[in-house]
Formats: sequence, structure tokens, C-alpha cells
Amino acid sequence: MRKRLGLAGIAGSIAVALLLLITGSVSDLVGAATFLFSAGFRRWVQENSLLVFWAGVTLVVVLTVYVLVLHRMVTDGKKRESKLIQTHQGELAERDERLESVAADLKKSQTELAELRAEPTPHDCDLFQRFLDDFPQDRGTVEYLTKWFSGESWDIDRFGELYEFCATWSLNTFFDDEEVQAALTALQEKCTDFRVGVASESFRDLGDPDDGTRVLKRDRFESNRQFKAKARELEGLADRLLEAHNSLVKIGRSKRLYRSRPGKNGPPS
Repeated sequence: MRKRLGLAGIAGSIAVALLLLITGSVSDLVGAATFLFSAGFRRWVQENSLLVFWAGVTLVVVLTVYVLVLHRMVTDGKKRESKLIQTHQGELAERDERLESVAADLKKSQTELAELRAEPTPHDCDLFQRFLDDFPQDRGTVEYLTKWFSGESWDIDRFGELYEFCATWSLNTFFDDEEVQAALTALQEKCTDFRVGVASESFRDLGDPDDGTRVLKRDRFESNRQFKAKARELEGLADRLLEAHNSLVKIGRSKRLYRSRPGKNGPPS
């Protein structure tokens, strides 16, 4: 009976020592190691090898179960974390989609509001129609400058609309729309540049001095190269005038500065 109690005590001590080795503090680890490597423990192991074997097997099983449970806990934790991340990412994606939708609706509303605010005034519509009548795009001076003007000779009788525009469209003529007004000012400047440039180089054609033909005199230049350069300069002034005129017409029509009634300069098709 005492022998059994002694074995049970030693077995209990072994179990406690092993547990201390696994989970104990530094002082506990030292005490457990001293016990396990003592002469008494070695003698007991020799006398109870079968018990030690099964104790070892039991310990391995316990440790294996512990490791498996720990691994399962870690795995489950990672799965929960991954699921939470996926859920959060899905919520973020949905939020981004909603924000994009709101931004698109806001942009659309702002565009519609800008269009409503940009509704042309009757004054601008009337003034733009007057401009199309006074300085048309498809005939008169513009047509002549586009198709037939040359920096070496030109017909001043074809500049009627240009001269009329410079005389009647003074700097006191304003559009309410700032962009259209800026285009008008640019055109007025280009018309003045062209008119001054041509006037300073206009000489009657000696072959027919009674008509409106004016020429760039060759004998005023030291070389033909200088003569050609001056001719190109005058043509450049004409091109810039045409660009400014086209810009004003394009901006005015984009802003719907035209009457709904059909006319010779009505809205574009």
C-alpha cells in the first residue's frame, strides 16, 4: 500500500515537474529540472519503465491535442479576420460606388444649373443677330478675305462690311455675356490692325486707277524677298481677322445667341 502511494506521489511529482517545465516561471523551471535530473528520479524511472512509457505517451497525446487546438484557434482567428476584412472592403466598395453616384448626380445638376444660368439675354440675342447682319460670315468682306484676298493686290471696294463694322461697332457696344464680349473686343482689335496695315500699303493700280484695286508697290522694297515678306504679313493680318470673326460666331452660336425665326443668318443646322 505504501509502495503504491509512493509511486503515485512520484508520478504526481513528475506530472507537476513537466507542467512546470511547460508553463512555469524561471524559478519553477530550475526546480523542475533539478528534480527530473536527480539520482532518485533516474532510479525510479528504471524501476517503473512501463509507467514512464505510458506517461510519455499520455504527455505526447496531451501536447498534440494542445497544439491542434491552438492551431485551430489561430486558423479560426485568421478566417474571422479575413472575413471581417472582406466584409469591410465590400462596405468600402459600396460606399465608393455611392459616392461616385452622388458625385455624378451633383455634376449633372451643376451642369444643368449652369445651362439655366447661361440662358442668353434678349439684348445679347438682338446684338448678335445685328452682328450677323452687319458682318456676315458667308459673303461680303469675310468671303473675299477667305477666298480671294492677296497681300500683293486687293480690292478695297470689297471691304465695305469691314469699314462699316469699324465705324458703327464702337467700344461702347457691349454684350452682357463676358465671353462673347471678349470675343467681340478681340475682333475689333484685329479689324483695326488689318485696316491700318492695308491702308499704309495701299497704292492705286496705275493700269486702272479708277477702280478699287490697290497694290503693294514693289519699288518701295529693296528686294523681292522683302516685298514677299510684306505681302505675307498683310495676309497674316487677314487670317487673324478671320479667326477672330469665326471665334465670335462660334461662341455666340454655342450660347444660343440667335433667334428661332429663320433668316439669312439664322441658327446653324
